[in-house]
Amino acid sequence: MDAMQELLLRLIDVNGSDLHISEHHMPMMRVHGTLIKASDKDFTDAEIREMIFSLMNDHQKKSFQNRFSFDFAHEIPGKARFRCNVMRHQRGLGGVFRLIPSIIKSIDDLNLPKTLIDLSNTHRGLILITGPTGSGKSTTMAAMIDHINRTREAHIITLEDPIEFVHQPIKCRISQREIGTHATSFAKALIEALREDPDVILVGEMRDLETIAQTITAAETGALVFGTLHTNSAAKTITRILDSFPEEQREQIRIMMSKSIVGIVAQQLLPTQDHKSRVPAFEILRGSGGLSNIIREGKIHQIQTIIEMGRSEGMRTMDQSLQELVAAKKILVRDAYVYAIEKDKFLEGDIEQKQASFTNNYSSFCQNLVENIQEAKKNKQSIVLLNIAMEGIDLYYDVAGQKDISSLVSNITDMILKSARGYDSFFGEDLPKNYLVVLNKTDNGKALAQRVYDSLAPFIKLKTQSKKVSVDVMVGYAVLSDDISDAEQFIMATRTNIIRQASF
Repeated sequence: MDAMQELLLRLIDVNGSDLHISEHHMPMMRVHGTLIKASDKDFTDAEIREMIFSLMNDHQKKSFQNRFSFDFAHEIPGKARFRCNVMRHQRGLGGVFRLIPSIIKSIDDLNLPKTLIDLSNTHRGLILITGPTGSGKSTTMAAMIDHINRTREAHIITLEDPIEFVHQPIKCRISQREIGTHATSFAKALIEALREDPDVILVGEMRDLETIAQTITAAETGALVFGTLHTNSAAKTITRILDSFPEEQREQIRIMMSKSIVGIVAQQLLPTQDHKSRVPAFEILRGSGGLSNIIREGKIHQIQTIIEMGRSEGMRTMDQSLQELVAAKKILVRDAYVYAIEKDKFLEGDIEQKQASFTNNYSSFCQNLVENIQEAKKNKQSIVLLNIAMEGIDLYYDVAGQKDISSLVSNITDMILKSARGYDSFFGEDLPKNYLVVLNKTDNGKALAQRVYDSLAPFIKLKTQSKKVSVDVMVGYAVLSDDISDAEQFIMATRTNIIRQASF
């Protein structure tokens, strides 16, 4: 067995991700995110060159002679495939070889969010998988394509450079095309794919304006299109796409994207607590009428709110995902801090103190909330204490990872309704701002929202007579709508509707 094959097999054995070899350097490999020595042997420059070229056929060697770098795939039958990049650099010749497992793991096997199954079951539109290099985007997309392959009849076309995961037809007809071997470019291959009766198209890399434009166009034709970008959040993904186009084209692209986006999945890989493995964190945005309006109107800054309010629909922010991993003791707080969007949420002492407080004292926490709210009712301070209560529940959910808060929120809802009926001043004040967010985190959130709407609507209608209408008490009804793009606009529309109904 030659030296190159031995190094690649060792990479497989240690569950590494990348092998680095280069003239004038010792071979290294990346294992769980860290570069370590791949061999105790010192290779000469001539041996390094021979090792690299041993993986290339004559056509590939010739192509590389005319370029500064070259991408290709290599396979060890029955073991794994490798995405290979060889390049020229200041010290000579080098190469990086990314391990691609030969067995495609399912969404369940990888413990990916169940929302990815829902996205995979979509039949048309655009799904973007984003994240930095080495964050597992290819693995996630392969799992989603595999789910489609196993669950429905379709024609899947993948456009890759090079082909990474090889999909065997199960229920689907699969055409995997490699750029440089089967097509001249991503953009050209996309145009050709639209003439090949596709149901699903995977674009391995949206690397230039022409490819991005063709990807968005393909999603409008009725196919389900997967694409990738190197961004770490949903909002930045949309901004990156829009900024790729000249100013005069952005309005049209906003309209096209508002109609086609099914979901955006941003992911990062973090070291586990013992730093012996890695675990993914995800930000997930799902398409909706509200998202369409936000994109069309250019209010990208409101996407974070859409995600936070969409927990019951399987959405999550990157920071929420990191908080869940910290709460489950899968990652260290200091590692979460490095990868967080809002780093202040992950100051180590602060988050550990909150975890201890909520996790160790949950029963007393709930009991104190109820007692405080009941006491507040006597003093006509319902709103103040309810606001504190909701902030506490929301914080408990995010920091301590408590899933079963439905019963507690039901009790809080009862108190809201009783307080609303008991005091006229309630209608002149706002409901807790976090109530809508908390409702979205409960299994029975929509049912509770409907209760709030049904119970309070008549009282609000009566209060319009004296101009004491607070439309924030309709906040629960907002959960039921998929078309809210701007909370303030919704509130104003609700106010107008209530006053009209009351013939005020």
